[in-house]
Amino acid sequence: MIDHCPTMRTTPASTLASPFRLRNKTVKNRFVVPAMGTGFATADGFVTPALLDYYEARARGGAGIVIVETTTVEFPRGIHASNKLVADTDLAIPGLAELASVIKRHGALAILQLNHAGRMGKTRINGIQPVAPSAIAAPGGQIPKALTQNEIALIVQRFGAAARRAEMAGFDGSEVHAAHGYLLATFASLCSNKREDKYGGTIEGRSLFLREVLQNMRHSTSDEFLLWCRINGREYGNDDALTLSEGQELAKLVAPYIDAISVSVRGYGSQSLVNYPDAPGALLPVAEAIKQVVKVPVIAVGRLSPEVANRAISECRADFIALGRQTIADPDTPNLILSGRTDDVRPCIACFYCADWGAKLDRPIGCQVNAAVGKERIYELIPTAHPRHVVVIGAGPAGLEAARLLGLRGHRVILLEKEPHIGGQLAQAAIPPHKDRLKPLIRYFSAQLQKANVEIRTSVTVDRQYVLDLKPDIILYAGGAKQIVPNIPGVDSHHVTTPIDVLYERVQPGKTAAIIGGGLTGCEVAEHLDQQGVKVTIIHPHDGLAKEAGSSERTRAIAHLSARPVTVLLRTRCVSISPEGAVVREADGTERLIKAETVVLACGVEPDNALYQDLLETGIEAHMIGDCWRPGLIATAVADGARWGHML
Repeated sequence: MIDHCPTMRTTPASTLASPFRLRNKTVKNRFVVPAMGTGFATADGFVTPALLDYYEARARGGAGIVIVETTTVEFPRGIHASNKLVADTDLAIPGLAELASVIKRHGALAILQLNHAGRMGKTRINGIQPVAPSAIAAPGGQIPKALTQNEIALIVQRFGAAARRAEMAGFDGSEVHAAHGYLLATFASLCSNKREDKYGGTIEGRSLFLREVLQNMRHSTSDEFLLWCRINGREYGNDDALTLSEGQELAKLVAPYIDAISVSVRGYGSQSLVNYPDAPGALLPVAEAIKQVVKVPVIAVGRLSPEVANRAISECRADFIALGRQTIADPDTPNLILSGRTDDVRPCIACFYCADWGAKLDRPIGCQVNAAVGKERIYELIPTAHPRHVVVIGAGPAGLEAARLLGLRGHRVILLEKEPHIGGQLAQAAIPPHKDRLKPLIRYFSAQLQKANVEIRTSVTVDRQYVLDLKPDIILYAGGAKQIVPNIPGVDSHHVTTPIDVLYERVQPGKTAAIIGGGLTGCEVAEHLDQQGVKVTIIHPHDGLAKEAGSSERTRAIAHLSARPVTVLLRTRCVSISPEGAVVREADGTERLIKAETVVLACGVEPDNALYQDLLETGIEAHMIGDCWRPGLIATAVADGARWGHML
């Protein structure tokens, strides 16, 4: 007999490893890889080798259930971005069958998520006006067409036909996406559903479409085929938002038709915890509230640590734990947790790069910390046949990733760093308020470099002779970037400093500070100084802050900054620095003094590669990686490190 609520075991691994019975199938453990769009399908929605490799890596990683990304039941009207999977034609079945097979060969249940984009669709993507329960646009979206009852009936049939195709392809079940602002979610929410017919009004009416979909899917598939849905347990940020009690009622209404329920929150565009993922486990109470009112198994989401996940299962607050972005960062996370190797888990840093630089920009997803996403076969770890002595200069993200991989592959690696600690600009970025989510990544690299037998030397002054004395075969120069110093009078004054000196507390700021530059770094330094009681003014020449950051990171930074008494001057340039502060010129040409005891130059960075030019003269093979030749995000630095780590 399977215990669905095992009591607390000695370790999280033992509880999370407990099996669970779903209808006629046994799930080997409590981990779920939830549906997350990749953009790896073809333009017309068919399976590709990259998609197969991506999902096989997640299945091999040990999860009991792998849910394949949002798959439309109506192409092209039902897609919200390019390169989305389709299940609206029998032509998709062979590719979907391959996909189900690569998942199931590793002992995981294969579930296909079915969806209709609704008002999240975009005419620029599919050439068609989006549809919704009512003609109410999503925040930032276009006005949709309100569906007629006949159109609703056709979409119901499309879901049933898509479920039938999923079963024909060998999937164990289908999940209906009724969350996150897509079509079925908008019917459930008063924010978007103002209908006066049977599909509107009370939560019973607003859930009728979803229930009809589930009924049709059940009638279109066998009794062995699993069905469940993903719902918003509640929404945030609008007077008409779905309340938690309505979420509970919604769950009770759909429970008779499903085998499990996945609980998320809100619709896209509203203020929500999802856009501010700084509180691991913050969504667990919502899943628990749903579990209190239904008898079907509940899947919980939201940055759940092994310890929190263990308690959630042991205390029957949830039945399954979804590891979403974490399995993008490290597909082996379930296996590593279950084997007690949590130090080996590459942590997700909750930056939303996967969403901001993927779906939101209409291109395949990536990951700041895992360059192998979508390149799993290319970046398979292969031991070197010719070990070499490699000196890596600079322990920022590029140098760390290169050194880790080279060490694991059997090269002899020495990593040199001028600071007393590793991390480079990653360590600097982890200092401001709300950025401690970066610290686990530094700890991860520290542990992995030891296991890869990389020799780390910190607090060293590296010059050409120092490197020559090490007698390397190859040099990888990852010296990073340096602050841009603007050519303005007074820039060399004693009270002028840089973000790194402020964050590392190498300078004592005065009671007032002017920050020249309102990029992400400038915003975070402003918040850091404000937290210390400094009165801060940001001087920025452009019309918006942190525009180089991803949309979620930018929204988060501006929200945190807006909650503090920081003065922001947009479309304003610093023309000189005086002993009293910064002289600025506003958009209308007016010049005035911003009094500041400390002036911080946050004007961006440029490559720092002077030493590299010197090293080229040694005759030793040398290469630049990371910010020292292409300043960018953590992702670009890690990708450079991974490329050289696999290539040498």
